[in-house]
Amino acid sequence: MSLLDTASLIVTPNGYKEGKLYSVIPSDGSGDMSVTRATTATRVNSAGLVELVPYNLLQYSEDFSNAAWISGEVSLLSGQSSPNGTNTAFKISGTSAANAFLLQVGIPVTSGNTYTASVYLKGDTSGSVSLRVDSGSTAPNNPVSYTTEWQRFTYTFTAGSTTATAILGGYNTWTGSEAIYVYGFQLVEGSVAKDYQKTETRLNIPRLDYSNGTCPSLLVEPQRTNILPYSSSFDNAAWGKDNNGSGTLPIVTANYATSPDGTMSADRAQFTNIGGSGNSSNYSLIGQYPLSLGSTGTATIWLKSNTSLNQNVLCYWGGGQGDVFEVTPTWQRFTLSNLSASGLSNLAFGTRGGSGSFFNGGDEVLDILVWGAQLEVGNYSTSYIPTTSASVTRNADVISKTGISSLIGQTEGVIFYDFILSTTGVDFTLANLYSSSNANSYSLFYINPSNQIGVSVINNGSTECEIIVPTLALGRHRIAFAYKQNDFVVYVDGVQIGTDTNGTIPTMDNFNLIGFNLAPSAYRQEVNIYAAALWKTRLTNTQLAQLTTI
Repeated sequence: MSLLDTASLIVTPNGYKEGKLYSVIPSDGSGDMSVTRATTATRVNSAGLVELVPYNLLQYSEDFSNAAWISGEVSLLSGQSSPNGTNTAFKISGTSAANAFLLQVGIPVTSGNTYTASVYLKGDTSGSVSLRVDSGSTAPNNPVSYTTEWQRFTYTFTAGSTTATAILGGYNTWTGSEAIYVYGFQLVEGSVAKDYQKTETRLNIPRLDYSNGTCPSLLVEPQRTNILPYSSSFDNAAWGKDNNGSGTLPIVTANYATSPDGTMSADRAQFTNIGGSGNSSNYSLIGQYPLSLGSTGTATIWLKSNTSLNQNVLCYWGGGQGDVFEVTPTWQRFTLSNLSASGLSNLAFGTRGGSGSFFNGGDEVLDILVWGAQLEVGNYSTSYIPTTSASVTRNADVISKTGISSLIGQTEGVIFYDFILSTTGVDFTLANLYSSSNANSYSLFYINPSNQIGVSVINNGSTECEIIVPTLALGRHRIAFAYKQNDFVVYVDGVQIGTDTNGTIPTMDNFNLIGFNLAPSAYRQEVNIYAAALWKTRLTNTQLAQLTTI
């Protein structure tokens, strides 16, 4: 039996559904973590592409009786056998010979982008029904011929506005006594129908992120706002095109190439600046102005050379804050961090004569691909937040479990964490156990601004244990905190780094996988989690060293 088999709770990036992250131990559901974000978000998927979570843009993709769906001249019967072997399909029957339909309205899309709708259909007999999506104008009738066996049908279109309506039926295609079985309605960006993804409200799906390799980690982030409108539409008037001296106005070609999300949504930007290194007044730039941060900020943008050569691209925030990035023929996300918050400024990229950290220098002709610009308050970047006509906020990920005193050691135990430390100079809580009846009783892991891991045990407001370990390098670490009356120890990456021999244990019945129950907004930061676990007994020091060795 391994050490992990003796744990009372193990959570890893494994099975999940909307609003839930399943525990490995226990497997009966009593350890499943609740997931709340209440907004969509992005991740890097297993193919290395930036992906919206969830990517299915429809709500309640299997529950056609929900108010998210509007139906007319049909009757709905749930509990029917579906393609995946469950009884989650609907039987939908026409109640007249007129114009039966099922539709969902107000689906947010980006005008000019390509989308693909898909749905599983079969009938009691063979027949035909229209599957289409309207966006900006009424789409033509698109009849699909179903049989008595399940088939998946698709419909690809280009959005003509910022909203869309998914429609099944109408146009006198679904009439009389016809009955069809419907399952798994989906709408995704791009020209390919992705694997079906079930949705309800769409807003609380945990993010399994592959940005650190082939094994997923659980991406947990604080609330952030992308201040920039039209974050991937550089042809929009929100992005000013400016030049001076011998610089020419930039030329933008929209939706020119495949972007980091795998769709044809990357723009081409061409710049020409002839002026030499001594003439700083010559430039050719694309940017947004005026912008205000109100606090220290971070800007990011994906860039790729549109030639076989590396190209030097200036990115700057004004006030002498900028850098010249070497852009290769491979997509990279570039970052300007610790941007000053004073006054109004502009975020721009392109080419400029002169010398120094925010000048390209020399004669420049640039031909680059650009996608996914972001400006956010904070001293490090977070996952991409797409925007259209206005700024967009992604809420904090909250992953927690309440009422599990039976899984938490009340007099002795261990908290274990396997995670990636990816930020510096921040102050946040990794995980904590706490009491629902006494807000001043808790145990927690935290990271201080010096990148030191600290452990605190507070019992009714009194500090029972405080251990701060040496500064950690960025990267993956495994830490364990073992506790018992007058016996506390911390191990990091197989090494004992701190002890405390005086203190008592508070009663605890709740577990936050990230964040701190007393001040959630201030103490939640970005972290990638590979595993978190609890034991109800204090493991030996030898076992703790074994558990935390990478």
